[in-house]
Amino acid sequence: MRVAAQSVNWGQRQRFRKAELKMFDEWRERRKLKREITAIERSYRSKLKVATDEDRESLEDERESELASPQMLLEIIEYEELVGKAQRLGLDVHKVDSSSHGGMSTTNPRLRKLIRDERLNIVGQWVKILVPVLTVLVSLLGLFVALVTVLRK
Repeated sequence: MRVAAQSVNWGQRQRFRKAELKMFDEWRERRKLKREITAIERSYRSKLKVATDEDRESLEDERESELASPQMLLEIIEYEELVGKAQRLGLDVHKVDSSSHGGMSTTNPRLRKLIRDERLNIVGQWVKILVPVLTVLVSLLGLFVALVTVLRK
């Protein structure tokens, strides 16, 4: 009986560890992509300063083509993270996706707003529950202190 309980706990730990590693890998990948984008921007910044108007257009086109892949991957990673957060909060992600016409870049702000609003809603519900309970506890504590001081006299 005890061995079965330990194996269940081990399985839960393994799933948590995998999720933890996945989160770290995503963070590391996101950081790598941001650094890559920054490096590309830096490399073209100096070239664009000294370029003539004719060369500037071609350099900007080159820069945009180099930036396209890392920026798209970064958007995908951030979008998947937002979808995961929304699903954990029980939000309907498909409703947001179907209402957007431009893809992930227009969906992200809407999804962020829905997540933020849902979190505020959850916090508001907890405040509505906890404030009366804490008020009663503080008043009972005050009553207890008052009784102790009256009984000592």
